Amino acid sequence: MTIVSTTKAHLQAVLKGSPLDPELLNKAIDQLKLDKSLFVKDNAPDNTVIVELLPLAIEILKTPVAGDVTLITDLIQALLAHTSFEDVVHFISTDQLLAGLDSGVPALQNVCVAQIAKASPADLVANTPLVDKLLELFADKDNQAVQSVQDTLVHLASNGELVVRRIFGSPQLSNMKNSDDAVLQSRLMALLESVLKLEYPVDSNLLVFDDKVFDPTSPSWDVLQTVSVVQFYRTIIENPHLPTLVKTIVGPLEAITKMFSQRNEFEDVKMFLLSEIYMLFRGLSYKEYDLFKSLDDRFNIVNSSLADREERISALTFINPRYIFEFKNSVIADVRIMSAELPILRNLVTYEPSFTQLGLNQQNLLNLVYGDMLILLLVVIRTPFGLKKLLHEWPQVMTAIINKENVREPEIFNLRREVLEFLYNKPAATLGAWYGGVKEAYKEVILGAGYGQEVQAIVADKAA
Repeated sequence: MTIVSTTKAHLQAVLKGSPLDPELLNKAIDQLKLDKSLFVKDNAPDNTVIVELLPLAIEILKTPVAGDVTLITDLIQALLAHTSFEDVVHFISTDQLLAGLDSGVPALQNVCVAQIAKASPADLVANTPLVDKLLELFADKDNQAVQSVQDTLVHLASNGELVVRRIFGSPQLSNMKNSDDAVLQSRLMALLESVLKLEYPVDSNLLVFDDKVFDPTSPSWDVLQTVSVVQFYRTIIENPHLPTLVKTIVGPLEAITKMFSQRNEFEDVKMFLLSEIYMLFRGLSYKEYDLFKSLDDRFNIVNSSLADREERISALTFINPRYIFEFKNSVIADVRIMSAELPILRNLVTYEPSFTQLGLNQQNLLNLVYGDMLILLLVVIRTPFGLKKLLHEWPQVMTAIINKENVREPEIFNLRREVLEFLYNKPAATLGAWYGGVKEAYKEVILGAGYGQEVQAIVADKAA
């Protein structure tokens, strides 16, 4: 018997009560994947294998059987691996796909979803009930095939404008947003995040959550739900989006900032939301500079953070250093070049005016713990002005990078390697007199301590 006839006989036996045979099915799956000749007869495409096995496999998914039904879904995928969507609907009609999606059997639903995802162009399914059924499953809180449904909706949306209109014209999404169910709202936000990156216009009502989501005094307030919404807004602000998008969510952003301004009254806000909100402020201060300033003016974001040690670190670490320099300049004078301020320093050194105002120099860098100095330098050298300072004004720091011996801690070893690697990849003209030293030190780090002799700095240390 051939593998096809053997598999057919086995599937028929399973439908009569026999257990699944993993060895036989795995062999069939492998052969179907590897041997395309099974689908060809007399040098022409032949669908006999699909016709023989597919109906039996689908029937098994509808029937309680003994064994791992994942093998059956894998068998179906192997059978249909080389078929287009147009070919698929020749074997599984739209009505059968709908019935499979409606079956309540996750394995069968996943198979049907995978076939719908093949639609190319995606707009082939835009005017069919298949998209509506996918959305219905997506809005079903208890559906176990939701991840494949979500992935397919995003895939279809990225390949068909008509599908996007069908998806966002569906009442299912509005119902999810207005459900007050954290699970459904999280699903909706995950879908929106993916589609918004495609820069398609989206119904603004789907983006604006009720103010009670940001009101800790509301009886229905759920801090974890609020965390999800704040993360959602941060993601869409930080990623590519239509210019009009942020205007749509100004109201919720104001509500979030108001909640932030009342943080000392609500322990859950301080405990679970502060870091997320500061990261949201980061995105706003970079991408929506004027909006962030208006929020700061109204709700005193930066100044109110300075009174608390941890909040001060968060504010000066996350908020755009340009904003701090232009509107909170006096704050920079209070920053010290010390390990405790390292997160703040790493932020402020990325903007040249604040970098200059900090007064970072050779001596205060060398006063840092070696590992902390490297952590700071990894940011400094990625700016043209910082790299210039290091190479032309901080010879003792360069010598400390090149000639450091007996670095045993893995973390510090890797930090030094990163700094040297960055410098090593710069042109010789940029490194100037340090080129040979950097090259030798980097080779020693990569090849081992036994490589070469101690590297001597070529440039005399005028500061010595």
